[in-house]
Amino acid sequence: MSSSRDRLLQQCTVKLVPADSRAWGTGFWVTPNQILTCAHVVKEHEEISVEWRGQVWTTVGVEQIVSAPGDLALLQVNPPEGEQPPYVLLDTTFQSGDPLYVYGYPDDFPDGGSVTLECEGDVEEQGSKLIKAKGGQVRPGHSGSPALNRETGCVCGVVSDTRSRSTDLGGLLIPVATVFRYFPELQVQNQAAHASDSLWLTLPLPVQAKSRPL
Repeated sequence: MSSSRDRLLQQCTVKLVPADSRAWGTGFWVTPNQILTCAHVVKEHEEISVEWRGQVWTTVGVEQIVSAPGDLALLQVNPPEGEQPPYVLLDTTFQSGDPLYVYGYPDDFPDGGSVTLECEGDVEEQGSKLIKAKGGQVRPGHSGSPALNRETGCVCGVVSDTRSRSTDLGGLLIPVATVFRYFPELQVQNQAAHASDSLWLTLPLPVQAKSRPL
C-alpha cells in the first residue's frame, strides 16, 4: 500500500517529451516554477513539452544544464494561472539499506509507474559519486525520476541510469548533494519554498525518521 508521501511524490512528477524525439524522460518539481531532471533527457532539444495531471505545456526553458559527469538540468516553467504544482523536499541523507520509492514514466508504463529499490551505498563512476540501488527494474523513461528515501521522508536522489533494462538489478542515482553542488541556489530556493508553503511538511514523517534528523 502506498503512503501519503508516495502519492504526493507522484503528484510532483512530470513527463518530459522533446518535440523532436520519440523518447521521453521524467522530471519533478523542486520549487513552484522549477523542474529538475537529467541533462540527457533535454539536452540539444529546443522545445520540450511538460505533461502533468492531464495537461500539456510546451516551450519549456532550460535554465541550467550540467552534462557529464553531472547529467543534471534545471528547467524554468511558468504554470498557467491558478495551477500550483506541489514540489518535493530535497535532502542529502542516505545510507546503505534505506528503502527508496521511485515514480516516473518508463517505456513499459508511459502513463506513470512506481518502482521500489534498496540503497546499497555510493559508488564512483567517471569521477562522480552515485547512489547504487538494487531490487527493482529501472527502465528507459525513468531518467530524471525522483527517489524518495522512505527513512527520511525526503528525496535523496535523481535516477540517471539503469543497471539492467530486463531484470530487477536496480539503477544508479545522482545524489542530492551533487545537485546542490552544481545548483547551490536550489538548496536555498527549495528550503524557502517549503518554509512559506509546503504540502510536504504537513504530512507525518516515517517513524524511522525520528531517529535520523534531516
